[in-house]
Amino acid sequence: DTGPAPRRPSSNSGGGTWDCTGEIDRAALSRVLADNRSQFQSCYERRLKASPFLQGSVNVQMRIAANGSVDAVQVGGSLHDREVFACVRAVASRLQFAHVTGGNCAVIAQPFSFTPQQ
Repeated sequence: DTGPAPRRPSSNSGGGTWDCTGEIDRAALSRVLADNRSQFQSCYERRLKASPFLQGSVNVQMRIAANGSVDAVQVGGSLHDREVFACVRAVASRLQFAHVTGGNCAVIAQPFSFTPQQ
């Protein structure tokens, strides 16, 4: 028995196991996420025009393959907007990280908090 499977929100992509033993360099990880922050923000801002009170969190979980590419993404959170989730999932799936060390894949989680600018 491998234990319980991870919770799979309805907005996920990619199959396979999420039991990864590898790691990604934290500094490199932070740099990639910071470099792409504006793309994640754009997902939210596009929907904000149609729904001016839209706010909440988006939690992104990515499975990183040994070569550093994202091969699966799960998105959830309190924002509850399918279009934002789909956009964030698409942005996350295009990210490229450093090669995974110590295993065949790595799983990372990144929360984003979105609120309208005052």
